[in-house]
Amino acid sequence: MYTKRVEVNKMITKIKKWGNSHGVTLSKDIINSCNLSPNDKIRITTHDHKIVIEKEIEDITFDTLFKDWKNCEYKGGEFDWESSEPIGKEV
Repeated sequence: MYTKRVEVNKMITKIKKWGNSHGVTLSKDIINSCNLSPNDKIRITTHDHKIVIEKEIEDITFDTLFKDWKNCEYKGGEFDWESSEPIGKEV
């Protein structure tokens, strides 16, 4: 199946020398369309002579996901569903 990519925002800019490195500036429209903010981590890759910039999505751990839950103790491990007794009106 072929999916056509729709170009929403486009800008032309130049690569500039910054100290010993090179850099580009991105317009506010480009930043906003990708839901980026200052100090966001990004992943930069190259593919087929193209530079791809993507927002880095951090791995979410169980502890991070439920860090604000109160009165909940995660015991971990496996649960034996077959040998446990029904608590409610399970079928």
